[in-house]
Amino acid sequence: MAPLRSTFAFRARTGRAYRLRQMTAVVSEEMHHQPDLQAVWLAYGGLSRGFDALRKENREAWDTLWRGRVNLVGAPTRWQALADAAYFYLQTSVHGSNPTSTSMFGLAYWPNYHYYRGHVMWDIETFVVPTLILSQPNAARTLLEFRSQRLEGARNNASLHGYRGVQFPWESSLRFAEETAPREAAAAAHEHHVSPDVAFAFSQYLHATHDWEWGREHAWPVLEGVADWVASRGIETRRGFEIKQAGGVAEKPSPVDNNAFVNVAARTALLEATALAEPLRHVADPAWARLARKMYVPVDRNDVIRNHDAYRHREPPQSAHGRQTASPVRARCRRRPRRPDRRRSRLSHCKHPNIPGPELDVILGVERFPSQNVVHLGGHGY
Repeated sequence: MAPLRSTFAFRARTGRAYRLRQMTAVVSEEMHHQPDLQAVWLAYGGLSRGFDALRKENREAWDTLWRGRVNLVGAPTRWQALADAAYFYLQTSVHGSNPTSTSMFGLAYWPNYHYYRGHVMWDIETFVVPTLILSQPNAARTLLEFRSQRLEGARNNASLHGYRGVQFPWESSLRFAEETAPREAAAAAHEHHVSPDVAFAFSQYLHATHDWEWGREHAWPVLEGVADWVASRGIETRRGFEIKQAGGVAEKPSPVDNNAFVNVAARTALLEATALAEPLRHVADPAWARLARKMYVPVDRNDVIRNHDAYRHREPPQSAHGRQTASPVRARCRRRPRRPDRRRSRLSHCKHPNIPGPELDVILGVERFPSQNVVHLGGHGY
């Protein structure tokens, strides 16, 4: 699409100040069959309300949002500025009336990058929705409704892969929520943590808001569909319930068996669907809880969670699937630890220098490290 431009010309006089006030409305063809006319109608609506009134409403809305920003106590000033900028771009990129979701970069700009072509990805549910639940719950609900209102695409995607339930695509289109990854994106075939990630966001929203009426219409079809998908995706073996040939969040070309992030996220999806069935006035499939109890998560002889079955400690970055162990989803080992410092050993394992992925490392740091080390991790990651 060509850039949108407006040209104005007038005679200016020396010593006088001029102020230009412009009202603009932009409507995507994804949202309206006559986007040009709808934009004109919206612009006239804004004109009738008046520029000053609109600016006053905007300032009041931002005053409310800004009270929810994160204050970094004891951190350098530049870190507060970075956090404020991130918060601003996040809140600017979403709205409770938006009929679609948002892309990972929203309205932020990074030169010479493809921005995943504006597609909707699991990062929104994992990183954006939890923050919005506290700062803009209506916007968080809108992002979730993008998924619940496009379940047909997820059901078709699951069927095409030979599974039951719903399988959300790795890169989702805005209109039909179908897989839209480019041909070179092999991760779309096996990054099977996406559906549990989406379900987890729905469960977080319900736990925080207790909006059960909305949940019965929008959340339950997602929770049930993902739980059914997990049940059909794995296999029961002597070791437990295993998920073979899947990839975590590291976007690697080759899948692995029992990826730690995938298995833990899948277990969480089963447990959440089971727990939320009653308040949502539905009945959980007994198989969900049984499979969750049997979910296999690979650990080594020191009870440190391994990234996948074939993982080796010195696995090079090109093939490491290591970012999955540092995530908002909590994991528990079934065996008692042989060493009292199991958590520390697991943490040092997750922080192995060959494991990439600063964005998830920072989340791990917030959960496990003192505040000064969080800033240290962030400084080295970004």
